[in-house]
Amino acid sequence: MAFWGGGTAGGWSHSHYPTGRSAGSALKRSGDGWDDDELGKLYDHSVMVRLLPYLKPYRGRVALAIVGMLAFAAASMTQPFLIGLAIDKFLQTGDLAGLNVIGGALIGLALLAWAGQWLQQMSTAYIGHNVLLTLRTRMFDHIQKLSLGFLDRNEVGRVMSRVQNDVTVLQELLTTGLLTILADFAGLGLVIFFLLYLDVQMALITFVVVPLLIVAMAFWQSRARRAFIRARQAIAIVNANLQENVSGVRVVQSLSREEENIRRFDQVNADNWSANVQAGRLTATVMPLVELLVATATALVVIFGGLRVLDGSLGIGVVIAFALYVQRFF
Repeated sequence: MAFWGGGTAGGWSHSHYPTGRSAGSALKRSGDGWDDDELGKLYDHSVMVRLLPYLKPYRGRVALAIVGMLAFAAASMTQPFLIGLAIDKFLQTGDLAGLNVIGGALIGLALLAWAGQWLQQMSTAYIGHNVLLTLRTRMFDHIQKLSLGFLDRNEVGRVMSRVQNDVTVLQELLTTGLLTILADFAGLGLVIFFLLYLDVQMALITFVVVPLLIVAMAFWQSRARRAFIRARQAIAIVNANLQENVSGVRVVQSLSREEENIRRFDQVNADNWSANVQAGRLTATVMPLVELLVATATALVVIFGGLRVLDGSLGIGVVIAFALYVQRFF
């Protein structure tokens, strides 16, 4: 048993604390006491069911956030359609009155998108902070009831990591995360609708890159999950080391263990750096991949759409609308 706070990260007893090469292997085995099986699946429906009751007291705000999200999606996804309509129907015919109507509609849609986004963000901010307050309060109450044996087996720094970092992640998942997913699906559905409505053949050409994106994301996700889990475990170990060294600094100094504890902290800090760099590298591969697919889809739209414009079977406004929708599709 350590002399302070439970655990052994830099205290008098250090038989369980990973150092040197063993620190890295401990991370691979789950340095914060969780292995991959315990961390669970990428998506666990039972966990979501347990978390959703935290949103029940704010049903009204959730409804407002959904309304704002739908308004923003509808307004922003309708704009390319109107731009294409203005080019093909009014600009090429010199119909100034029609252009004024479309211009006014675009301004109205921009205002609607702004109002929808404002309503969504204000509602999610209110919900998010209240959910965070509830989660942390309940977590703190639960910690007060834990046994001394639990606190001895688990470093206080890692418990603090759960209360601070993981609770914040749960709050973001329940508020911003869920609504973002809904907004993405709503926007994606509207984009697909407009693409098919404008021209089925061009829509199918645009969808050619989608299977490539699905395969690439599935390949990336299988590696990213393990990297992000390792990063979470690494920061938990750093938090444990920091907390217990600071709270036990008197014992450390009385035993002249400063150099040893500095060496240990350097090791866990280096492991944390390595884990986050690896996660960052994987993250850095996503956006360039998406941009490449956007460029590919845009090129297909320009080439095939341009050929159809030349033979008179498609309006240039439709091609421009498709190019704009490609930016939103991904």
